[in-house]
Amino acid sequence: HSSGSVHARVREWMAAHAASGVGGSSEGAKVTQEELARIKEDFTSYAASDEATLQTIKDTYSTSNYLLCPHAAVGVTAAHRLADAGQLTGASGVSQPKHCIVLGTAHPAKFPEGIQKALGTLPEQAVHPTLEASMHRLPRTRACTLPELWKHMKSEVLAVHAYRQQEKMRG
Repeated sequence: HSSGSVHARVREWMAAHAASGVGGSSEGAKVTQEELARIKEDFTSYAASDEATLQTIKDTYSTSNYLLCPHAAVGVTAAHRLADAGQLTGASGVSQPKHCIVLGTAHPAKFPEGIQKALGTLPEQAVHPTLEASMHRLPRTRACTLPELWKHMKSEVLAVHAYRQQEKMRG
């Protein structure tokens, strides 16, 4: 879409990005002003400080008893800030109420230091006894097709749902 559906242009971007090395460089992928304008029609970005991320973990946990991992907390922080700034808009460009989905792809147990720092304690939700045992479930790849991504996301969502249902029954 941003490339005007010119696949050769996307290949140029990918090659330039790959050639720029770890951390990128000023010689990485270049986009024209027209391409940038098209990108900005569909995408925005936001950076969250460590302090804001930790506060979001704390606030979310205290209001909903849901424990965010730091990565998801950055997404939630961004969603709140963008909504507050009226930057979550509809296709017409008019600010309107929106639902925003933030995909958290890591379990908080991977970040005990961050959780401890945010909450002052390490709650039970931050411990995942089968985390190491489940690492084999998702392939470690840098890229996959959309159907493969959907299949894995659906599988994980269903697994989390089943786990939470079991926890409710125990609890």
